[in-house]
Amino acid sequence: MNVKILLLITLSTLCIVVLFKDYNNIHSRIGKIIQESEAKLSLKTIKCSDNSPRWMKNSLELLINDQKILTNQIAYIDSNQNLHTCLSGWKNGFIFREGLTDDTRFRYASLTKVITHHAILKLIEAGQINKDDFLIKYFKELNNENFIDERVATITIENLLEHRSGFDHTKSLDPIVQFNHRSWCPYNIKNLANIHLDFDPNQYYRYDNRNTWQSKT
Repeated sequence: MNVKILLLITLSTLCIVVLFKDYNNIHSRIGKIIQESEAKLSLKTIKCSDNSPRWMKNSLELLINDQKILTNQIAYIDSNQNLHTCLSGWKNGFIFREGLTDDTRFRYASLTKVITHHAILKLIEAGQINKDDFLIKYFKELNNENFIDERVATITIENLLEHRSGFDHTKSLDPIVQFNHRSWCPYNIKNLANIHLDFDPNQYYRYDNRNTWQSKT
């Protein structure tokens, strides 16, 4: 066999092995690159009504840059009953499609999160639970589990309420929004033993559905 061909086959095999072993990291990096590109495009679509307060545009820039939430709509009525609006993104969530208008309707989600958080705060106020309690304290099925990531066992109730638990939807897949898959959260809480956190609990804030779903559970 030709030496060059043999070397090419060997090199290709090594590349496949490395790619397979490092798939999760590569997938994460590609996803991050795509998110950053989408955010830059979304920033260019920001439109605010005349004389709208500067904080409205700043808020959209923060949502896009920090949370990677591309499509947004803000309305504000000031003390003089003047309506101000700020928009970003596209209809139907697809880049380069028709942009938003002041009359674009949104499907509102996450409405029960406020109720869930209020209920938990009431339980804390009544002394039935403590905000500093570890999450695993309330799940007997986790008592004897060996956690792949030991940091999971250090997540507190307060971490969940403040979205500082270690879950980051910009770095790992949010199971609640997967298509064609049943979410493990909140139906199989034992799966917490098999996941890796994206950052140390209480290190910083990152909005993520997994915080609220575990609070509900």
